[in-house]
Amino acid sequence: MKLRLSPTVRRAVVAAGLMVPIFVSSEYCDLPGFSGKLQQGRTINSLASIISGIVSKEAYGSSSSKGYVGKFLWPDAELNTEVDSNSISSLVGVLFTSSKLEAKYPSNFLEGSVEKSEFDWKVKQIGVDTYEINRFGPKFDTTLDISVRNGVIHGMYKRPFGFDWAIEGAYDDQGYSFNVSVPLGLDFSVNAKKSN
Repeated sequence: MKLRLSPTVRRAVVAAGLMVPIFVSSEYCDLPGFSGKLQQGRTINSLASIISGIVSKEAYGSSSSKGYVGKFLWPDAELNTEVDSNSISSLVGVLFTSSKLEAKYPSNFLEGSVEKSEFDWKVKQIGVDTYEINRFGPKFDTTLDISVRNGVIHGMYKRPFGFDWAIEGAYDDQGYSFNVSVPLGLDFSVNAKKSN
């Protein structure tokens, strides 16, 4: 017996098959047409640059670190973080693009932005372990709670309407690593070694 699918069912199967690569690429990279600046604009790379900068500052003070952002079904991204007493620069670079946090501490609280292709994010510390992320455009603002103490990295990226992303990791004198669990999405991890 030969299985026959109606035209409607065939169209639905094709549409579902096309959605998989679009979903995967939307997790980690820009979709076409956003910018000629060659700067990465997706949430995961931008969030990795923010968390890595904060972890480096809180764990080590003035320091440099190098590592990578590990992503499922997508190429890993290079990570470079530079921290001094007054500023953070954290760059996540992939093959053709990048996502970069530039932040300062004008009043002992972090203020800065993430340069990316869609719309830059504004990042502002609003509490001891709490950061507000203003995402311009058709995205809602978010909050990042991150604690870096006693060798433990723990936090939550709080998204509107739930589906918060849990952050768990550790650090020592050699470097740091953390994993971010993304409900209904693709998890990612960061591993970095302190260079000075």
